[in-house]
Amino acid sequence: MIRNSFIVNHTVRLGLDEPHRRGDAGVSGAAAIAFGSLASLWDLKSVPAAEVAFWGFGRRQLTEAGYVDPFTDPVGDFLTLKGLSTLSFERPLEGRHLEPAVTSNLRKYDAPKILSRVAGRLPSKISPKDKETIAALAKLLGDKFDRPSANVQTLLSRELRAFRSEKKSALRLLAKVRPKAVFVVNRWINSGVLAACRDMDIPSYEFQHGVVGSIGFKYETPYCAGIDPSGFLTFGSEWLDKGWGLPQGRVFNAGAPNIWTQRAQRAAMPSGRKILLVSQPNLADQLNQAFVEICSNMPAQEFVLRVHPQDRRDLNRRYSCLALPNVSAGSAGLALYDQFADCQAVVGQDSTVLFEASFFNLKVGLLSLPGALQNGLRERIGDHNFFDASNAQLVAEMLNSPREAEARDGNGFFDPLQSAILMQLVNKEKPQEGSLV
Repeated sequence: MIRNSFIVNHTVRLGLDEPHRRGDAGVSGAAAIAFGSLASLWDLKSVPAAEVAFWGFGRRQLTEAGYVDPFTDPVGDFLTLKGLSTLSFERPLEGRHLEPAVTSNLRKYDAPKILSRVAGRLPSKISPKDKETIAALAKLLGDKFDRPSANVQTLLSRELRAFRSEKKSALRLLAKVRPKAVFVVNRWINSGVLAACRDMDIPSYEFQHGVVGSIGFKYETPYCAGIDPSGFLTFGSEWLDKGWGLPQGRVFNAGAPNIWTQRAQRAAMPSGRKILLVSQPNLADQLNQAFVEICSNMPAQEFVLRVHPQDRRDLNRRYSCLALPNVSAGSAGLALYDQFADCQAVVGQDSTVLFEASFFNLKVGLLSLPGALQNGLRERIGDHNFFDASNAQLVAEMLNSPREAEARDGNGFFDPLQSAILMQLVNKEKPQEGSLV
């Protein structure tokens, strides 16, 4: 229940973190949500059987063919080539799907998500034992966050009802699909699905969706067999020993083949001279201050801001650096890896984009923002193409430094597709830990 939304809701109310989650959907957003829910009901009315089911996507990127998830779509394509039927369920971003989507056999999962939130607010029976647990937890969290215990208790009761509603929806869908395995992204928004998998004895695996291991509450909560996945799949060998909140021996390397393909396609292309600034919605204020200092002190250098989708609302207010003459906002329609071609370097805090830029042999400047979580990547400053970018002088030194490109065979952040591991998981066999194929 804590994972679902309590801490996020209360930290936002207290103004401590994640201001990008504030704000109402508005009339147009509410209409999109309502229409999407109705369309989803029709979409989910007749769901075929499939041997593998996917729930959610971590990072949609635009390509010439449409929107793809660079880390999960190749896995689905591989399993299809192996003769396995697949089905994917997608939750929308702020009520809207990114279309056209390339993902095959895609079903919109709007209705169960919206219905679960509605169910959370409708009165329904909660057992005396659950009421006891909620009351104890409400007191603990109310004291910690200085909130009235009664309000906390109401919130937790809503979360429990919402969880049970989505679990019922997932059970119905899984009964139709009858998959051999389920792959999810973001366990904390799919706990109902994972619980349904557990009830039906279907193995479930969570894809790494970003470089967030060991730095957030989402992965540091105690392991719970009822709502946690059977295993966790990383981008590469570099991430195998990070903290993903699962027991030892349940973290496997699935690889990230799309980024290898994309890098090979761009290897012979000349690189541009811009510097890419990476936005992160939970750090907008601190990032903007750093960007203003760097860009205003390097007037001859051209910068482009790579905008996170959740930062596009009130963009100019969040990032006043865009008012500087040498800073522009990157096009929402330009794919990330295409944007790399215009740049010689990337600057940011701890975004996945920094690791991808490193893999594309760009120079990577690492900030150290006041009040932000410590960036573990800064330990790599001095290795390969990682540099300190805490101020304009250091950024200038980075640009003038001799190129120290990563080895072309990779850096451990992203590995080729680990096909044998994936097939063993789907077939309910345990792979050798950390093995590469």
